[in-house]
Amino acid sequence: MKFAVVASILILRAAPILAARGRERIPARRCGTIYFDATAEAKTQQLIKTYSQQAAVEASPNRSILVYWHTIKDGPTGSIPSSQIQAQIHVLNKDYEASGYVFHLVQSDSTDNSDWVHHMDDGTPQERGMKSGLRAGGADALNIYTMGFNDVLGFSVLPQN
Repeated sequence: MKFAVVASILILRAAPILAARGRERIPARRCGTIYFDATAEAKTQQLIKTYSQQAAVEASPNRSILVYWHTIKDGPTGSIPSSQIQAQIHVLNKDYEASGYVFHLVQSDSTDNSDWVHHMDDGTPQERGMKSGLRAGGADALNIYTMGFNDVLGFSVLPQN
């Protein structure tokens, strides 16, 4: 009886290890946004507070944000259907509905560039080249760049950076 109990415990403890054997390992992914030191963080928080106060004063019904969507791919890898882009615009509009802001997709394009896909990171020559080559609209436009990063979920850059 004691042997059966010990054997059962060992089998139960080994089951997850055995079940995982042969499965493809999913690589860990991280947020690529660079974290600031305390001084830069305080400055960023002050800017957010200032922008929030300005937005509250300036907010009016149906304030438009023009969106330019750029899909960066490596051959077929990284392609996304236009229906997925439209769905994301819908999510943005739903989430920001109470603010009075409305997102309008003006243009979406697709660029095949293996170097950008495989070497993109915040502050790299690839990032600067991509943004200077693709950015559209005025200073008040929102440019969104999507691609299939290897180990990064994404990153954002604030205007002052």
